[in-house]
Amino acid sequence: GVRTISGNKEDCVSEAAVIAACTTVPCDTPTELTATNIINNRAKINWTSTGSTFDLEWGVAGFARGSGTSQNGVTGTNFTISNLTELTAYDVYIRQNCTDLLSDWVKVSFTTLGACPQGSLLFSSQAQIDAFAVNYPNCTQLGGYLAISGTNITNLDGLSNLTSIGSYL
Repeated sequence: GVRTISGNKEDCVSEAAVIAACTTVPCDTPTELTATNIINNRAKINWTSTGSTFDLEWGVAGFARGSGTSQNGVTGTNFTISNLTELTAYDVYIRQNCTDLLSDWVKVSFTTLGACPQGSLLFSSQAQIDAFAVNYPNCTQLGGYLAISGTNITNLDGLSNLTSIGSYL
């Protein structure tokens, strides 16, 4: 049909000028979502994006978006979620917030660890002991036994939070 462009400021007097002025730059969806540093009560969510401001929403896996916990206006490309429940599966939705536009939501899922591993443990290297401290920083009581064997173990600091062991050491 017939189109008429009139009454606009000097920059918007042609079809091409109006299209250029009214075409918005898309708000790209974050990519490469990961959950790292997962322990019993927190996890770090990471993503890649050329943007700078993001909205997050999380809840127990399968929650209805809009009913979870939200954090808007996150700057940077990672966010640590705290106060989680151990041994629980979570979904986290992330979108870029471009002020006037919002990207599509994307999801990453993860499951928190227990405060302590189940059963008994055998450590045969320093790396295993160090990893225990990272993966179970809130572990104070083991239900099973704890065995340590190996000639390259030089430091037991990774086990310093343990206050009791259910069976034998």
